[in-house]
Amino acid sequence: FMWILSLELLVVAGFFHDIAKSGDCIETCENDICWRDIYSKDKYGKTGDTNHPKWCGDVILGKTTYLINCQNGKELSIPDLIEKNFNVDLREVALAAYMHWEFGRINIKNDISIDEKIRIYLKKFKSCCKKCRLMMTEKRLRLCLAVGAADVASSTNYRVRNLKYKPMKMKFVSKDPWNLF
Repeated sequence: FMWILSLELLVVAGFFHDIAKSGDCIETCENDICWRDIYSKDKYGKTGDTNHPKWCGDVILGKTTYLINCQNGKELSIPDLIEKNFNVDLREVALAAYMHWEFGRINIKNDISIDEKIRIYLKKFKSCCKKCRLMMTEKRLRLCLAVGAADVASSTNYRVRNLKYKPMKMKFVSKDPWNLF
């Protein structure tokens, strides 16, 4: 069963897939209060949030600097952190980061057929495997699908609004393409 995923790989990829949303010292300030703004339009070379998967993969591979302290410029090596603490292939973690938005795109309503959307997904998967110097395998495809599905599922709390407990109020509410589909 070569396609069975390691739980450790799933957890590490799930934890690090959005790592570039911090570590860049982009801040927003209001009334003398500043915070790291993960949705700022100034992020990712001023390309905005839609480009964050590329930056996340690049941070994991060490192509982009991760700042742990904005005041003194202290850097944290994300590749060293992962490689020293986990028994995973860094390239697979980066692959999941590069791909994590692509699965959600399949369910965005538009005029593209589902078959074409799947072809687009697989073409991107092939491209990202090449970027990470990995062979395309079913195991790696499953990793990308699992991290992508978890990312979509965690983006909203709409699904839990009818439960007995009250979910936290969300500051940035997504349109949740999975429910729209």
